[in-house]
Amino acid sequence: MGGRRAMTLLELILVLGLLTMFVTMAAPALGRFFAGRSQLEEARRLVALARFARVEAIERAARAELWLEPEEGLFGLTLTGPPLGVDEPERIYELNERFDLRVYDDAGEAVEGRTAIVFTPEGAIEAQSPFDLAIRDKDGYELPIERREDGLGFVLGEGRQEDEV
Repeated sequence: MGGRRAMTLLELILVLGLLTMFVTMAAPALGRFFAGRSQLEEARRLVALARFARVEAIERAARAELWLEPEEGLFGLTLTGPPLGVDEPERIYELNERFDLRVYDDAGEAVEGRTAIVFTPEGAIEAQSPFDLAIRDKDGYELPIERREDGLGFVLGEGRQEDEV
């Protein structure tokens, strides 16, 4: 008669202990992965809104204003001059509370208060509009959103860790 070998209680406890240890070590890395993913999605949402603003400015032959309020964690879009001659209501978006919005001028200086990126009817960005943006997490990791080289929109840059001072 063949002997059937079963797992002992001690072996089961040992396997569960090892599994618990591996999950405990992997959890912080997974948390950082999902937080980073959310930061990337927030940046993509802002870039997509900038593209939409540019397209709407061209289609309407009017200015489109992508406004930013870094202190409040808000950004939005104001469209003027729609085809029927009636202004559309302002579109308002709230940044995930885990992140901060940073706005920089062409010299790399942080811009305070409400500021606007204005798209002209030709689709260009007005010169006085901010130059670069960034979504920053609470650990100081910034995901830059940079003005395209042709000046007609924004693209995602490479992330950088802000130096502690």
